[in-house]
Amino acid sequence: MQQCEWTIEQQTVLLLGSITVTDENLERARTFFAVKNFDHAVWISYLLDHKLALITFWNIKKYKLEGLIPGKWRHILDLYFQSNQYRNERMMEELSSVLEALYNADVRCVLLKGSMLRYTVYPDIGLRYSNDIDLLIPENDLTKAAEIISSLQFIQGHYKLDEKIIVPASRQQIMLKRMTTHELVPFLKEIKKPFCEFIELDVHFDIFSRSKNLQHAFPIKELFENAELRFIGEQHVPCYTLSPTHNLLQLASHAYQDAALMQGILNRKDNELIKYVDIYESVLLNKGSIDWVQFAADLLEGQVNHVFYYVAYHVELLFGEIFPASFMEAIRPERLDYLNQYAQEEAEPVQWKTSFMERLFDRSRIDEVFQVFQVDRERFAESNKFFGVFEGQFR
Repeated sequence: MQQCEWTIEQQTVLLLGSITVTDENLERARTFFAVKNFDHAVWISYLLDHKLALITFWNIKKYKLEGLIPGKWRHILDLYFQSNQYRNERMMEELSSVLEALYNADVRCVLLKGSMLRYTVYPDIGLRYSNDIDLLIPENDLTKAAEIISSLQFIQGHYKLDEKIIVPASRQQIMLKRMTTHELVPFLKEIKKPFCEFIELDVHFDIFSRSKNLQHAFPIKELFENAELRFIGEQHVPCYTLSPTHNLLQLASHAYQDAALMQGILNRKDNELIKYVDIYESVLLNKGSIDWVQFAADLLEGQVNHVFYYVAYHVELLFGEIFPASFMEAIRPERLDYLNQYAQEEAEPVQWKTSFMERLFDRSRIDEVFQVFQVDRERFAESNKFFGVFEGQFR
C-alpha cells in the first residue's frame, strides 16, 4: 500500500478495508489505534466516504479490536452493520419476485455488482452496501423486461427526497437515457421499511459507456452466453452471474466510468475505495482459475484493454501486485497519460492537477471539476446530452 503522505486515519481506512487482511496491516492498524490523538470521527467519515465502514467493522470484530475503539463509535458501526443486514434482506425480498418473473419469462437476467458480490465474494450479507440493485439484460429483451418489472409496481423515474415521492420520468427522459447510455431510467418501488424507503433497480444492457468517443468492439452477447445460472439467498432465487473474467471486466468498467467520466465525478462517485476492494477480492478468489493469456487477448480484441488496465493499475497502486506481470504488460496501452485524466467521454479529456493517491481523501477535488465544467461547459458536448435532461439529479 502506497501511503502518499496520508494521515494515520487515512492509512487505517485501507489497512482494515478489505476482507483479506495481512498480519502486517493488522499490526499497523493496532499501532495507529493506540496513538493518543487518533481521530475516530475523521476516520469513520472516511470509511463512509469510501463505503468501507461495514467491512472494517467486520474486521474489528473478527480480529478482536473492539477494545481499541471508543464505545460510542463502536456502537455506531454496529448499528450501521445490523441495519444494512436488515436492509439487504428487505431488498432481496423485493428482488426475488423480479428475478423469478424474469426467469419464468425466459429473460436471462444477470445480477451485477454489490447485489451479486454479497452472495459470491463477501462472507456476510451485511458487508456490502448498495444504493440500488443492478441487472444486466439482453438489449432485445428490454421491452419485455420493462413490462414485467412495471407490472410488479415499479415506476421509472427518480426519488424526490424532500417530498419522499417517486417522480415518474418523462417519455423524453426514458428515450434519451436508452439512446445515449448503456442503461434505462431506474425502476423504483416504495416499500416504506426501516432503512429502506424504496428499492431501485438499474437495468443495464451493456457494461460499457456508449458515448461516441468510447466505442468498443467487445461482443456483449458473450457475457450472456457464458453467464452461470445460480440460486441465491435463503429462498434460492434464480438468477445469472457473469463468468469470473467477465465479472472482473464489468466491475472494472463500472469503476472506470465513475472515476474518469463526468457523470460519475459530478455525482461524487469517483475514487470510492469499495470499487477497488471489490476487484481486489474478486481477483484473489478467482486468480488461480483464470486463463490470463486468453483474458488479455479478449480485452485487446474487444478494444477495452485500456479500461481494464486503468483499474488494474490503481488496484495494484493500492494493494500491491496481484495481476500476473505478463498480463499487465500484454494489455498496457501505448500511452498512459489517460491514467490521470477525466472527461474521457469528450473529444478532449482534462488533466487532473493532482495524482490519484492525492485525490483519494481530498474532498475538495470536485471543486476543480465543477469549475472547469461551469467555465467551459460547451467543451463537454457528450456530458451535456445527459445533463440537459437530467440536470439536478446528482446524488
